[in-house]
Amino acid sequence: MKGMVFTDFATAVEQTWGEDMLDDILDDCGLSGAYTSVGTYDHTQLLALVGALSARTGTPAPALVRTFAHHLLATLHSAHPRFFSRVPDLPTFLGSIETHIHEEVRKLYPESRPPELTVSQTPEGVTLVYRSHRPLADLAHGLIEASLPHFPGDWTVERRPGPDTATTFLVRRQ
Repeated sequence: MKGMVFTDFATAVEQTWGEDMLDDILDDCGLSGAYTSVGTYDHTQLLALVGALSARTGTPAPALVRTFAHHLLATLHSAHPRFFSRVPDLPTFLGSIETHIHEEVRKLYPESRPPELTVSQTPEGVTLVYRSHRPLADLAHGLIEASLPHFPGDWTVERRPGPDTATTFLVRRQ
């Protein structure tokens, strides 16, 4: 997993709970916290940090991950506004994640394994199927939720766990 996710997670923890909390959860996990945005790290470290934060705050890990996803999307939007501005609507944006954004990630980082997204438009909105070897459907859920305000329309997200590593998100117009 790209280090940018780890550095943004550290920033989110510091902004919400302070530097001491970040130090505490790093200590709890036996991690140094020496992450760089261009480094590559095992996703289990992020899961361990989330688990430690959950234990210290009493907030369920899925809620923490979804909340963090909102922070991460704000960071991505700030760093790459063209990914949002060049598409006319939410369905087009969601479709462009796999066909453009993940494709660019694979070119820049050939060793990376971004999740696989299959997006299809329906009369009600969009069906997005998320598949990954990492158990991070909560992150995908939060990223989808956080993207909604960037596009016209009133949207809802419904999540349906699927078989194996697949999760289906129904993104519907209100």
